Amino acid sequence: MEGDVGFTELAVAALLVVIAVAVSAWQRLGLERSITWASARACGQLLVVGVGLGLVIDDGRPIALAWVWVAAMVVVAAATVRHRAAEV
Repeated sequence: MEGDVGFTELAVAALLVVIAVAVSAWQRLGLERSITWASARACGQLLVVGVGLGLVIDDGRPIALAWVWVAAMVVVAAATVRHRAAEV
Protein backbone atom coordinates (compact mmCIF):
# COMPACT_ATOMS: atom_id res chain seq x y z
CA MET A 1 0.00 0.00 0.00
CA GLU A 2 1.30 3.42 -0.89
CA GLY A 3 0.42 5.22 2.35
CA ASP A 4 1.99 2.70 4.73
CA VAL A 5 4.32 4.06 7.38
CA GLY A 6 7.42 1.95 7.82
CA PHE A 7 10.21 1.89 10.35
CA THR A 8 12.15 4.56 8.44
CA GLU A 9 9.30 7.07 8.62
CA LEU A 10 8.68 6.23 12.27
CA ALA A 11 12.39 6.71 13.04
CA VAL A 12 12.43 10.10 11.30
CA ALA A 13 9.37 11.22 13.29
CA ALA A 14 10.99 10.01 16.53
CA LEU A 15 14.18 11.86 15.60
CA LEU A 16 12.21 15.08 15.18
CA VAL A 17 10.69 14.60 18.63
CA VAL A 18 14.14 13.99 20.10
CA ILE A 19 15.40 17.18 18.43
CA ALA A 20 12.47 19.15 19.86
CA VAL A 21 13.15 17.75 23.35
CA ALA A 22 16.86 18.54 23.00
CA VAL A 23 16.16 22.13 21.92
CA SER A 24 13.77 22.53 24.85
CA ALA A 25 16.41 21.26 27.27
CA TRP A 26 19.14 23.38 25.67
CA GLN A 27 17.01 26.53 25.90
CA ARG A 28 15.77 25.56 29.41
CA LEU A 29 12.14 25.83 28.33
CA GLY A 30 10.94 23.00 30.55
CA LEU A 31 8.82 21.45 27.80
CA GLU A 32 10.57 18.08 27.58
CA ARG A 33 7.97 16.09 29.51
CA SER A 34 5.08 17.80 27.73
CA ILE A 35 6.58 17.18 24.28
CA THR A 36 7.28 13.54 25.07
CA TRP A 37 3.79 12.94 26.49
CA ALA A 38 2.07 14.70 23.57
CA SER A 39 4.09 12.66 21.08
CA ALA A 40 3.26 9.37 22.81
CA ARG A 41 -0.44 10.29 22.96
CA ALA A 42 -0.48 11.27 19.29
CA CYS A 43 1.20 8.01 18.31
CA GLY A 44 -1.32 5.97 20.31
CA GLN A 45 -4.29 7.89 18.95
CA LEU A 46 -3.08 7.53 15.36
CA LEU A 47 -2.63 3.80 15.85
CA VAL A 48 -6.16 3.39 17.24
CA VAL A 49 -7.71 5.50 14.47
CA GLY A 50 -5.69 3.68 11.80
CA VAL A 51 -6.79 0.27 13.02
CA GLY A 52 -10.39 1.45 13.35
CA LEU A 53 -10.48 2.93 9.88
CA GLY A 54 -8.84 -0.18 8.49
CA LEU A 55 -11.73 -2.22 9.88
CA VAL A 56 -14.41 0.21 8.73
CA ILE A 57 -13.27 0.77 5.13
CA ASP A 58 -12.42 -2.85 4.37
CA ASP A 59 -14.05 -3.95 1.10
CA GLY A 60 -16.31 -6.57 2.65
CA ARG A 61 -17.73 -4.35 5.39
CA PRO A 62 -21.26 -2.93 5.28
CA ILE A 63 -21.68 0.83 4.86
CA ALA A 64 -23.49 0.96 8.22
CA LEU A 65 -20.11 0.60 9.94
CA ALA A 66 -19.00 3.87 8.37
CA TRP A 67 -22.03 5.59 9.91
CA VAL A 68 -21.26 4.00 13.28
CA TRP A 69 -17.71 5.37 12.94
CA VAL A 70 -19.02 8.87 12.18
CA ALA A 71 -21.45 8.71 15.11
CA ALA A 72 -18.65 7.62 17.45
CA MET A 73 -16.47 10.50 16.24
CA VAL A 74 -19.28 12.99 16.91
CA VAL A 75 -19.80 11.61 20.43
CA VAL A 76 -16.08 11.75 21.23
CA ALA A 77 -15.79 15.27 19.80
CA ALA A 78 -18.78 16.45 21.83
CA ALA A 79 -17.37 14.93 25.02
CA THR A 80 -14.00 16.57 24.36
CA VAL A 81 -15.55 19.99 23.77
CA ARG A 82 -17.71 19.64 26.88
CA HIS A 83 -14.70 18.69 28.98
CA ARG A 84 -12.58 21.55 27.66
CA ALA A 85 -15.40 24.07 28.09
CA ALA A 86 -15.78 23.02 31.72
CA GLU A 87 -12.07 23.74 32.30
CA VAL A 88 -12.39 27.35 31.15
